[in-house]
Amino acid sequence: MEVYVRQHKRIDNVLEEWQSQRYFDQSVIEELRDAAREAGSTGKARVRDSGERKEGAVAIDKSIKDLPFLMPATHGDLSAPYYELPAANMMPHIIPNTSIPINAQQMRPLQFVPGPADPKLIGAVESFLKEADGIYSLQEPDDEGISMEMDEIGQLIMRDKITGEIIGGGSYYGWSK
Repeated sequence: MEVYVRQHKRIDNVLEEWQSQRYFDQSVIEELRDAAREAGSTGKARVRDSGERKEGAVAIDKSIKDLPFLMPATHGDLSAPYYELPAANMMPHIIPNTSIPINAQQMRPLQFVPGPADPKLIGAVESFLKEADGIYSLQEPDDEGISMEMDEIGQLIMRDKITGEIIGGGSYYGWSK
């Protein structure tokens, strides 16, 4: 029984596009189609695995991590209404220091130049992901004079061991917490 018909149709469309553009070998596309069909019927996708893994963990091929970052042609679905677009699509319509509302009829997916991503963008994304991964890990920092603690609401705090002063920390939610 397929519950997510719209999502499966989108996956099929993406796989068709990848096949027509020859982004991957035919065997890879067929394997992805099989995984999507199996995930649709069982709720779990099978993953090619070469070693041991924990229950429910997903194996990532090392060669995938070495692939270049590619920019998509658009940020958001062209057929989606404005309220389903990513929030970043509002940015071009925001006029600083004014109370003029955003015209929802003008909101469209952002257009990018498809192809390899700019090295500065790649660095910013990798830095952000590293920071996001480090927020909730309780690993001690490299600096011996800093201690990591967790406050009452679960946020990590970096505290100077000598003075007791808070020198960093936070959560993934930034100013919106």
